[in-house]
Formats: sequence, C-alpha cells, structure tokens
Amino acid sequence: MISEGFINAPKAVLQALVESALVGKSQDNTRLIRSFASTEEYIAVLLELDLIAEVVAENPQGKFYNLNELFDKVNHEYFAASLAKPRLAWSRVNTYRKFGHYESARDRIVMSLTLDDAKVPGFVVEFVLYHELLHKYHGTKWVKGRRMVHTKEFRISENQFKSYNEASRWLDKLTRIEKPDLSLGKNLI
Repeated sequence: MISEGFINAPKAVLQALVESALVGKSQDNTRLIRSFASTEEYIAVLLELDLIAEVVAENPQGKFYNLNELFDKVNHEYFAASLAKPRLAWSRVNTYRKFGHYESARDRIVMSLTLDDAKVPGFVVEFVLYHELLHKYHGTKWVKGRRMVHTKEFRISENQFKSYNEASRWLDKLTRIEKPDLSLGKNLI
C-alpha cells in the first residue's frame, strides 16, 4: 500500500515506489520518494482527499477535553501564540502505547481517546498536545538520509514543559498497563 499523495507523482517517483516494493529499498529510490513526499503537490492531494472523504471524524471536542481550548492555552503559554492551529481530532479507539501523532502532510494532530478521561489530569493531555505541536514547530530534519524528528533541539523544547516530569510518569504508567485503571494516576505524581 502507498499513500494517496502519490496519485499525481511523476513517472520516476512511481517507478521508484514499484522497485522498492518488488526489489527492496535503495538509497536513490528512497531519496526520490521522500523528496516527492515533502512537496506541496503531495500535501495538496492529501488535504484535498481529506476534505472530500474526512476519513477521521475530526472533532476536537471530547467527552472531557476540548482540543481547541487546550491548543489555545498551550500555544499561548509555550509558543507566544505564534503557531497556526493544526486540525485537531481525537482517535476513535483507546491506545496505550501511542498517545498522539502529528501528520505534517495533513497538518493534523490526532490524540488518543485514552487521554479523554476525567481521571487523566489536564496537564497530561496538554503535554501530549505540546509534544505533537513541537513536531509542527521543529519539523523534520534529514541526517545522512535518516528522518530525525526527536532532535536535540526538540528534546530541549520538550523539557521546557512545566509539568514535564509528572506528565512523563503518568504516560509511562499508562504504557505499562494493558487496560489501565486510570484512578491509579493519583499515585504517579
């Protein structure tokens, strides 16, 4: 399977995709594919498809937390209100390993439904949102052909979150429990 963003890709990019699938990855093909995947054309196709299909029901209002409100708070507090708001959505399922992700091509942050719970402190949800916004803020760096998203600069910024240690402990505990009893959270701080 390949991303729909390649639908209008030049013949050379499509050939690189086919060769990668059939023969295996090569440095030249990987470079060509990644280069196209970072173009405005690729991003525009994904955004257009999202507008047509709306695969993920994007609703920033959860049962307990509103991602629009949290974005405004985090953006003001940590980015001097300088970040443009990405599209914000809750996932459709609970996850216990990955609590959020930023899709740069779609300028969308999807937060795990696990965090939309009254027993999860607001600062934990804010931290995950902040982490994902740092991906938007710092972008992706390529070092020797490798994609780097958690750079030294990223980690320095991440550590500036005022409740970094407490939020990290909360998330660490959630990853260790298959289906956590969120009331345990008060023991993590």
